Amino acid sequence: MLEYVVFPFFLPFSFSFILFLNLFLFINQKTTLLRSLRAKRSILGSGSHHSGLYNLSTDGIKVDEWPLTLTFEDGKREDIQLSVWDFAGQEIYGTTHQFFLSSQGIYIVAWNMEVPLEESSLEHWIWSLCTRAPKAPVILVGTHRDRLPNTAVAKAMIQNAEERFAPLLKSRGSALYAFAVSCTTDQGMNKLRACLEDILVHHPQLRQEVKGSFLVLEQLVLEERLKSVQPILSWNAFQTLAVSCGLQDADARKAAEFLHHMGTIVNFANDKERHDLIVIDPQWLSDLFVSLITTKSNYANRRAVLNTKMVPHLWRSSKFPPEIHLQLLSLLERFEIIFNMSRRKTKDLVNDPIEYLVPAILPEPEPLQEIEKEWPVLREGIKHCGRVYSFLNFIPSGLFPRLLVRLLSATTGEPRVSWRHGMIISKEDEVLLIEELASQATLRVSIRGHNPVSVARVTFDAVNSLFDNPLKQNIQVFVPCVHCLMENSVDVHLFPIADCEAVAVAGEPFMYCGSDPIRTDTLVPD
Repeated sequence: MLEYVVFPFFLPFSFSFILFLNLFLFINQKTTLLRSLRAKRSILGSGSHHSGLYNLSTDGIKVDEWPLTLTFEDGKREDIQLSVWDFAGQEIYGTTHQFFLSSQGIYIVAWNMEVPLEESSLEHWIWSLCTRAPKAPVILVGTHRDRLPNTAVAKAMIQNAEERFAPLLKSRGSALYAFAVSCTTDQGMNKLRACLEDILVHHPQLRQEVKGSFLVLEQLVLEERLKSVQPILSWNAFQTLAVSCGLQDADARKAAEFLHHMGTIVNFANDKERHDLIVIDPQWLSDLFVSLITTKSNYANRRAVLNTKMVPHLWRSSKFPPEIHLQLLSLLERFEIIFNMSRRKTKDLVNDPIEYLVPAILPEPEPLQEIEKEWPVLREGIKHCGRVYSFLNFIPSGLFPRLLVRLLSATTGEPRVSWRHGMIISKEDEVLLIEELASQATLRVSIRGHNPVSVARVTFDAVNSLFDNPLKQNIQVFVPCVHCLMENSVDVHLFPIADCEAVAVAGEPFMYCGSDPIRTDTLVPD
């Protein structure tokens, strides 16, 4: 994200110009790339080296500032501030990155060109940006140009990436710029710097008028951040600060949106589960997430279960003092990062411990023997309800771990078998199997039992509730053929859900899998 200028004094109803934006960096080689970008004073202004940027974290997110001086089209030179967000590129962090993305930022996505495009995680992150940050400009940077056989190879790889991703980004209102660079020899760096400068100079957010009261509110938020042990405000508390700046409800919401795009706060206005929360220190929230999802070898067991006896060891940092440990666990539950396996509360995490599942760190291998033991075979008396959710090219990063938490909560079932890409949940006599088939960009949800309809309805409602409107446009929903499943067919026929709904409404008794009639009430009993 890019940020905006802060003046020493503001009048509540004056207007100021935004000179602050957010710059996001994804995937690998970001620290070296950023160091090279800043090396040339003649292109991007001040060039003053900010030591913090040389140590950008690869765990979670690291936020730092980069002061620049730009010359605008009217000839004026202005000092601006880039807020640089360094996102770790490992897939495990996808669970938490989604909360911090903004369509008002500029994104640099870097990948090592020694790795073939098809083997990199580039496509995954490009699709994430399309979903979570539409209309934001994206700069694709292939690094290690000097290690390729020749310039023609580098040019061909960049052209291939452009042809692959430019149409997709364009369809989401985003422009793609692509460069091959070497941070060792500085090849391509001048063109990259010039491109970034040009995007900044023409960015609609820069030099835009904004109410001075918004910036007064920002100062109050920053002061509150320094005082808060747990830098999170309720919407009512934030609104109280806004009122003190002369901002009523409608303007307070605009100010919250503005500060969110600036990167000063994280606002969940469009999130039903978290809309009443305002995080006034995004770095603190990221550090909280990282403290948990990087604990696999230390504090959570091999089943990704965290016993609260370990919490004092997990959160030894002064950022997370013992008196707020209970609140932190509750917060992580609200963000669907963890699930309370004990299904009860405690006031003493050590002497009356409970257990939490951390889906993001579940083991990768699929436990085939355990699945075979727990998943019922279709036979006389066992009914099946199912859905197949087919995504356009990819499943958004972090969606599946949150879905597991939501299903455990909605169904009140017990997890019987769990792995990184699937789970079996039992609810009385019914059994639910959910699988993420990442290579096919597909979620498969199945419920079996003597009467699976009620569990199926709760399950499908929970799955659908996780899809926001932009994501829904990229999903097709199907119903698998029960006859094919009974016959253990390798190629199971899929009925579009819209066709099933139309037939059910019309009262038609059959649908057809090829020439075979399939009873509608067995296909979609829910």
